[in-house]
Amino acid sequence: EAAGVRATGIGCFFDDPVHEIVAVKGLSFQSLYHFTIGGPVEDGRLMTLPPYSHIERHA
Repeated sequence: EAAGVRATGIGCFFDDPVHEIVAVKGLSFQSLYHFTIGGPVEDGRLMTLPPYSHIERHA
């Protein structure tokens, strides 16, 4: 973040369509994990909540 760049890993995607896009054929190579990097775009609609905050707790 010191350079103004952020990154995130994407581990859940449809691998066959990705293989078609990048022209990977056969089983010699497989797309296992995607990693993106770039400048941040803040979205005020997103928020961070504590885990299980949606569950009502009884004392």
